[in-house]
Amino acid sequence: MDAVVSLLDADHERRVRDLWRELEADFGVLRVREILPFPHVTFQGAESYDERRVGPLLERLAHAARPFVIRTAGLGIFTGTKPVLTVAVARDAALDAFHRLVWDTLGAVASELSPYYAPGDRWMPHVTLAQHDLERTNLPAIVGALCERDFAWEIRIENLALLVKNERDETFEVRRYEFGVAR
Repeated sequence: MDAVVSLLDADHERRVRDLWRELEADFGVLRVREILPFPHVTFQGAESYDERRVGPLLERLAHAARPFVIRTAGLGIFTGTKPVLTVAVARDAALDAFHRLVWDTLGAVASELSPYYAPGDRWMPHVTLAQHDLERTNLPAIVGALCERDFAWEIRIENLALLVKNERDETFEVRRYEFGVAR
């Protein structure tokens, strides 16, 4: 899956990377960092994007956008047989409007859009802390270790990025577009 995201500012990227290292050292949880080592918030996911058309659209979106702040609201868990531990992002009208703009602008150049990122009640913006090697056996201890920490963050969003998955080696290429900057 490819994705349109915002990469975190330097301070919050460092915080997430520190947490990833801690989770690896204390609990052996490291797959999220191996698979997608870019702390981010996702606005849209798709099987793929039209390579010729998506770049100019992202450039226009980013050029017109101005930096804004998102707020987090503690830990979150996506339940299921393979749970995901996150830092939950609080939705507000401005974030929802930006998400809708991204979704509407890029939907026509995407194939097989993921319904998890669609505007409306289903979209749960977040920063992923652990995924793929998180299980019901290690989840309680991990949540216990993190539950008293302050996850009320204010993260400055100042970019859009396209993450393109290389099917050959399962890595991701990042194409970053800074807000307010024309290429």
